[in-house]
Formats: sequence, structure tokens, C-alpha cells
Amino acid sequence: MRASKHPLEWTMKLSQGFSLIELLIALILLSSISLSLLNHQEHMSHSLLHIQQRSQALRLLDNNSERFLGRFPFTAVPQLFKLEQISIPQGILIQILWGGKLADTDCCKLQWKLFL
Repeated sequence: MRASKHPLEWTMKLSQGFSLIELLIALILLSSISLSLLNHQEHMSHSLLHIQQRSQALRLLDNNSERFLGRFPFTAVPQLFKLEQISIPQGILIQILWGGKLADTDCCKLQWKLFL
């Protein structure tokens, strides 16, 4: 029997394949990488949804403030959003809220002051 030139080939012949420990380590690494990527994808989806909602809210707020200045009634907003008109001494405050219970924070609220 001649000696193998490559050390890995010699090790494989000696051990006759991968050990159970090596297989378990590879599976653990693969599983942890997969879970990490899944978590990252979920976080990115949530961030993208937040960006889309904020962009739509800004567009609705801009359109309705222009309509108010032109003395036109507000347009209907999608069910996700709530448009409010609040009178203040200097003029009017128009704000749009979205996101349910998160609307109490600045994360899901935009407002513009219009001076008359």
C-alpha cells in the first residue's frame, strides 16, 4: 500500500468519513447562520414597512395641508391613518397619526403648523 500524498486524503481514509461531532458542529453552524439571516430579514422588513408608512403619511399630510390652504375639504385617508385638525392661537395644527398604540410617540406622528 503506497502512502497518500495529501494529508487530508490520508486522514479521511483513516477515519472513514466525518465523525458525529463534526457533523453536529456543522449543523449547529448552519442553523445559527440561518436563524441570524432570518432575524436580519425580519428586521429589514419591519424597517421597510415603517419607511413606507412614514412616506405615505408625509404625502397625505402635505396634500391635505395644501387643500386646507386652498380652502378645500380634506381628502379621505386610508384606515391605517388618522388625520386631525387642531386650532391653535397662531393658526392651525394638522397632524397625522398611524400605527395604533405607537401613535403616542413621535415615531408614528407627523404634524405641521399652518399660520393664517
